[in-house]
Amino acid sequence: QVRWTGEEGGEATESAGTATALPAGAGAVGTGAVGVGAALALVIIQERAIASLADTATVTGAGDLVVTAATTTATTATARMGAAGDVGVSPSAGVVLSTITAVSRIGAGALLHLAGDLVATATTTAAATAEGGAEATGSSAAVGVGLGLAIADHSARVILARNLDVDGAITATSTTVSSATSSSSPRATAT
Repeated sequence: QVRWTGEEGGEATESAGTATALPAGAGAVGTGAVGVGAALALVIIQERAIASLADTATVTGAGDLVVTAATTTATTATARMGAAGDVGVSPSAGVVLSTITAVSRIGAGALLHLAGDLVATATTTAAATAEGGAEATGSSAAVGVGLGLAIADHSARVILARNLDVDGAITATSTTVSSATSSSSPRATAT
């Protein structure tokens, strides 16, 4: 049996990214005649797990060939802010841009003969969560703006780029479990 692991650091990757922008203390960082408090939490993540039999590579005398790529990633951005004054203005944004891919590939080349089975598997499990919360209080006017934005491009692919002669079974499986969640909780109170 021949087992190929990923070209970029192994057949499996696991990561987590978190950005948090939160005010200290009671949460109203901008105070006075015009109170302004702003927060931004930004996570940009690009991750690829690749397992590949390279283009033009040859395999001789092999029984089974297993090519597996897997990645698991969780990313969170949370921003909260507060402001108070005669005029209170408080914007905040939590933003996640998440691009996660797993690729299992048999590259182009001459006919690949296996006496056993070919198993090619790509699995991506990824979550992107963004939250923006803002609270503004003003005796004359108040503006609270909260934005949670999660943009997710999560995928898994199996690529068979050459002719195959396999005596056993060919199993090609790609699985993507993806979630993207955004929430915002702005609040403004003029007293």
